[in-house]
Amino acid sequence: MSKTYSLQDLELFLRVAETGNMSEAARQLNITNAAVSAAIKRLELALGVSLLERTTRSLHLSAAGESLIPYVQHALGALGDAESELRNLQTSVAGEISIGL
Repeated sequence: MSKTYSLQDLELFLRVAETGNMSEAARQLNITNAAVSAAIKRLELALGVSLLERTTRSLHLSAAGESLIPYVQHALGALGDAESELRNLQTSVAGEISIGL
């Protein structure tokens, strides 16, 4: 069985890291707590590390989670830039123009 995760899983991880709370991340994104938890578990399983340290009352990033954040930010930012560039290419006129006299 392949260990995979999605861009959405990475985005959810980043939101949880920013808010410090799975429930708050779920509320902000209008999804269930279970969906956020499943995304984090999928990501942790695929990467083979624990990204969050959970207790009944708190949630903190693990050392691995802390080190992953800048990479996720960079990757998601690069993908956003690529999407913007592709949208710009679709709306700009390109090619040779010939005018006959």
